[in-house]
Amino acid sequence: MLRIEPLFAVLCCACAFAGCSSDGKDSLTTREPTAQAPSNPAPTAGAAAPTGDPGATTPGTLDYNQLHHCGSVEPADARDALLSGKPDALPYQDGVDLVLPQTVLDWMTERRWQPSHDGWHNIRRCADTAAAVPNPNAPPPPFQTTQPEAVAHVCAQTALVPAHRECEDARDGYEFLVMHRHMLHSLRQAFPGHSELFAGFPSFPFHVEDVPEEWRDRWNVGGFVRADKGETGWDPQIIEVAQRLEAIGGTNDGGFASEGELGMFIQCGMTTARPLGMRGPVSIHGALHFKWVVQDSPHALGKQTANIENYMFWKLHGWIDDVWERYRQVKGLSADPADPLEAEIAKQCWQMHELGHVVDTSCQDKQVTLPAESGVFHDMVRPILDHTCQGCHSECSPSGNVSLGGRISSADIVSNLVNRKSFSGGQFKLVVPGKPLESWFYLKAAGLAAMAGCKGRCLTQTMPPTGMTPTLTAAELAAIYAWIEGGAD
Repeated sequence: MLRIEPLFAVLCCACAFAGCSSDGKDSLTTREPTAQAPSNPAPTAGAAAPTGDPGATTPGTLDYNQLHHCGSVEPADARDALLSGKPDALPYQDGVDLVLPQTVLDWMTERRWQPSHDGWHNIRRCADTAAAVPNPNAPPPPFQTTQPEAVAHVCAQTALVPAHRECEDARDGYEFLVMHRHMLHSLRQAFPGHSELFAGFPSFPFHVEDVPEEWRDRWNVGGFVRADKGETGWDPQIIEVAQRLEAIGGTNDGGFASEGELGMFIQCGMTTARPLGMRGPVSIHGALHFKWVVQDSPHALGKQTANIENYMFWKLHGWIDDVWERYRQVKGLSADPADPLEAEIAKQCWQMHELGHVVDTSCQDKQVTLPAESGVFHDMVRPILDHTCQGCHSECSPSGNVSLGGRISSADIVSNLVNRKSFSGGQFKLVVPGKPLESWFYLKAAGLAAMAGCKGRCLTQTMPPTGMTPTLTAAELAAIYAWIEGGAD
């Protein structure tokens, strides 16, 4: 998972099983904020188009508020009684993935949660309102399942583009925490008899024994070997960050001036506002997502279109939410009747689910037949990307607008790398033929991006996002280097 560009998102791709396109156009009048009528909202069968005030209806549709109970308690779902309380262990070539029971996935799909979560993150990556509107005269992308096309569709909903973009400032960090709390609370209310499915780690998983057995063979992914004990685990910087967050409680606020600063640190690896798109060197949110990505799983933790279906998603976000709640208790916010949190949860709920009805999910539904291919990239480089990158960088809504695997040809991957401007590498292009050390794609993988002199919108964290230590082996990095140096054909 060579997440060459911004995570997330974490991550933070692949098929979300989130519904199909519709031939008609639904009215999109909303409560907070107001959105434009989508060109292809594509509601799932039985789903409702957004309406204005709670209780209002659109002819021929359900009440929008019957699907998304923003500002009120999510009613318990009758199917809660059918659950076993355990995730499904699904085997794939890359390993076993733990996935929420199908009953929960059905509940999510009926409410378009997968595209809603995907859209909430993507719209915070729109550069600005003016630039977000697609240019009708621009040439089409070389293949039709690229992220830029999908993002352009979301960003065109200008009324929904938030004032605070991803990693721009502490307000975005606060909204990151709030939106995920909305999701956690809604699921626990919908399935009250099995709320343990959505419980976080009781503490950060410092040791292999702290994670389910199915994940233990992935313990060395993104890890390091401790010279003193010979153990493989987390990058030292991740351990340092985790220890700081675990210490929050009592009178210790972790050194964070606000809830938003805490959220910004967890998501973006920094605590002070920086130019749009900048991140710090270490995102613990990104590291937690990456460590258990099963590359060929349709529910992989890096596939933003589907990762909410993954059991690990809720373990890591539940832990983040618990850290946040301890911080709120230190600050006396939990007992403050004037605290705006409930209103903020309702606001993020409405925005998230409005987006779910305008996100274009057609990429997931396309039937793709890949051509027979050969060559240095296909034979020597693509296997590295398929093994390490496609879990976050596949063809649908990939991290950082960079598709590196999945249902996409090697020729299209190369076309979208070579001489293409980086989404978040400042002045750098992704791949400059013959010049690996001027190629953001290689600099990110080799852990050299932070020292490359990037200017402007820069995400310099090493990819995959495990800290600053490169995850790829020396041989894998050498293969990528040689391909670029040889002309990047």
